[in-house]
Amino acid sequence: SNSYHRIMFGMSVTDIILSSALSFSSIPAPIETPDTWKALGDRSTCNAQGFFIMFGAIAAPTYFLSLQIYYFCMIKYQTSSHNITQNVEPYLHVAPILIGLIVATVPLVTKSINPGTRGYCWAQ
Repeated sequence: SNSYHRIMFGMSVTDIILSSALSFSSIPAPIETPDTWKALGDRSTCNAQGFFIMFGAIAAPTYFLSLQIYYFCMIKYQTSSHNITQNVEPYLHVAPILIGLIVATVPLVTKSINPGTRGYCWAQ
């Protein structure tokens, strides 16, 4: 159904955001970061990487939960596609995006995103 494809699209986009942020490895870490290979960034690049990693790390699994709720409604309660599209699906998109944005924004605002021991920037 179209709801299924939209949920899968959302899950894929958030996973791409997470994977892209992780692919930069330690490059966004500030240059002066000790014991970090190829640290070529500054505080802003570290914050950006940390934000996108945290957003994707929360939003992608939450989208997977949305997919499970979608199937629960379809199989257990035999909800029609129209009812899911109108009544359930908006929440299945809002929840992962909103939770991901909140979880990623709080460390950004509190300035707690720093280069981690694994090489990439993360809330510490």
